[in-house]
Amino acid sequence: MSMDRHGHVGLNLLVFTPIAYVLIQSGQTGLAMFGLLGLLVVEPLIDFDRVIPGVEHRGTSHSLFGALLIGVACGVGVYALSGYLVSSLTETAFGQPVIVSGSTGRSPFNLLRNARIGFVIGLGSALLHLLGDSLTSSVRPFLPFARSRYSLALVAPQGWSQFVLFAVGLLSCGGVIVASVM
Repeated sequence: MSMDRHGHVGLNLLVFTPIAYVLIQSGQTGLAMFGLLGLLVVEPLIDFDRVIPGVEHRGTSHSLFGALLIGVACGVGVYALSGYLVSSLTETAFGQPVIVSGSTGRSPFNLLRNARIGFVIGLGSALLHLLGDSLTSSVRPFLPFARSRYSLALVAPQGWSQFVLFAVGLLSCGGVIVASVM
């Protein structure tokens, strides 16, 4: 058995809480919300290996190598999507696509920055999924290079402990977000 959705979401929120706090305090509330949304969307996608014929559940998708590939895929995806959005927005505003160069580090028009953010969200989401699974059962983080299994076994695979993790994560992250807007 592995961690259920409540446990994964709670762990995600708990780990993201200090990141959200730092981002919100530095005036990057939009980035904090994008990061949270990205984390909650990307992290469960790792378990889609259950529905792909011929792919072993908790195989390479649940490894450090898989996490790196997910990070690269998210970085490329965010780069392409933000490039498309910038092009579409400038074409709507100015009648033709505008090439934005020399944008600042925090600018939403900085496509390389957006790609780095996508990479970090993808990699972090995958690593958090691995951590969550290792809290309940074993994972093989070094696939496809080594088949060794590792487990922290700190949380029961079923039951109230995962709900408690969910509640603590929800209260901590929600508390930071609510406190920052007040």
